[in-house]
Amino acid sequence: MYSEHASLDLVGSIYDAVSDEALWPTFLAKLAGTLQSAATNLFVQDLRHAGGTASATFGTDPAFVRSYADHYGEVNVFLIRGRSLLKAGSVCFSDELCPTRESERSEFFNDWALPQGQGHGMLGTIFNDDSVSGNVGVIRARGDKPFSAVDKQFLQALVPHLQRAVALKRRIAHLEALQKDTSNALDRWSTGVFVVDRAGRVLLANETAAALLRRRDGLTADRSILQAASPEDSVRLHRMMRDTVEAPYRGASGSVALIERPSGKAALQIFVSTSVRADVFFGPQGSALVFVHDPGMQGMPCSETLRILFGLTAAEAQVAARLAAGKSVKEIADELAVRENTVRIHLKRIFDKTGTKRQAEVVKLVLLGPAALRTQS
Repeated sequence: MYSEHASLDLVGSIYDAVSDEALWPTFLAKLAGTLQSAATNLFVQDLRHAGGTASATFGTDPAFVRSYADHYGEVNVFLIRGRSLLKAGSVCFSDELCPTRESERSEFFNDWALPQGQGHGMLGTIFNDDSVSGNVGVIRARGDKPFSAVDKQFLQALVPHLQRAVALKRRIAHLEALQKDTSNALDRWSTGVFVVDRAGRVLLANETAAALLRRRDGLTADRSILQAASPEDSVRLHRMMRDTVEAPYRGASGSVALIERPSGKAALQIFVSTSVRADVFFGPQGSALVFVHDPGMQGMPCSETLRILFGLTAAEAQVAARLAAGKSVKEIADELAVRENTVRIHLKRIFDKTGTKRQAEVVKLVLLGPAALRTQS
């Protein structure tokens, strides 16, 4: 029989590894020691196609791990013969998956398992989704006694925890991927976006917001706390952030303000809005979104995007981009080293191709479209 301490230690190791994948070998080493095994592994196998991938191993030479992925996973007789038994939550002895007399005649056993001195094994199936099977394997050295019913029962008790761990890890991976996608999307926006907590601590900033902080002209983030240049503006900004985070109790839905800049440039335009309110045991206590528009920071729209979208020539696209960036006909002519009349001819063609009649309509069309997004993530 296995002690409660051994069980709890392994269960703890499983959940430790959810937050730190580098700890899976630690769990596998403990599992091997507890079950008196030579090797343990976590691996994923596509049961309909060739190959298998080891997520973590203990006691297996890296060369054999690579050869399994390259070839021997395709001919693993235990998985081929015992495929129907690989149901999520199940645990099988190796001779249940494939009778010993048959497995010992296989290429997999003679060319992969036997050279490693492997003998009896057990296989627990953590998940089986559309023929892709996630498994935990436990293998004893050749010549050691087979696993017992008690051993099988012990591994069976661990499988639900491995299933929960995999589900948690998948959820975390999904959220991390979603966060990266969200960050990439925000980084392409010309408006600065901060996520702050009640105290004004910056939790997240898109690239435009980070650039504003680097300029230290109107906004800073000393010790990660968002601050305005003047004490008066800082007090007002912090009141806005605090009240917005507490919106469910105070009825505030957002607020706007101008933040003056030491350089004397046009004031930053601020809009603070509720982001997350979650009074839960483990969750955040609330955050706010701070949108910042710098009237002088509007970048040049992407002329190549405009050329593709509207069928403009390269010259027409350059004119449209500069027009949307606030340039006058004269400024555009000077920048492109052409006559003003040439710019006006381009503008007439731009009107025709975009279905617009006035410069203001072109500006609106460009600034509300993908050409206004940052071209670098």
